[in-house]
Amino acid sequence: MLRSASYFAAASHLAALAFAGFALAPGTAPDDVRARVAWIAAHPARWAAGWGAFIAAGIGLVAWVVLVRRRLDPRGADEALGDAVALSVVGLGLESAGHGVSALALPHLARQLALDGVVAAEGAARLASTVLAPLAFAAATLLVVRALAASGLGGRAATLAGYVNVACALAMTAAGLLEAGALIPVATAGVVLSLSVLTLTVGRAAGA
Repeated sequence: MLRSASYFAAASHLAALAFAGFALAPGTAPDDVRARVAWIAAHPARWAAGWGAFIAAGIGLVAWVVLVRRRLDPRGADEALGDAVALSVVGLGLESAGHGVSALALPHLARQLALDGVVAAEGAARLASTVLAPLAFAAATLLVVRALAASGLGGRAATLAGYVNVACALAMTAAGLLEAGALIPVATAGVVLSLSVLTLTVGRAAGA
């Protein structure tokens, strides 16, 4: 199961990243709120689907963390891996809340041309999904990577990819705090690509 979950986590994240260019990029132009509002109001279904893809990817990541724990700690005695599962669930909750606001509230506000409401909702969504969620996921990944390194599953490639993922997640949090909209997609790409390498490496090792 770990092998399948690893491949799904990688595929779902890569698919969400690819789809984001089509579904989300026009509605996240950092310096033109009116252009964002017009695009979101005109493409609500595509916009919601783009955020939904990231929520699905987050669910895949939580499932992967759970199965890594089962593989490395079948008796459930390792508190650090238990914490990793809990942190990943918290991360998913925060990410889903932020993406839910983006997917559902923003189109409604955009259709009403409520620019102040759009900006406020964007701020709330950014706090949840771009500032807080990456912190929780980074902490979970760090704990998982340490356990993987101790077990040898995935080897050095998994360890390196995991640490890169943690760094990219922290960069996303910093970009969200600084409201550096142009940097958030770059950090997102780094998170997705490093996570894909991590999960694929573990998946291959688990199936060997």
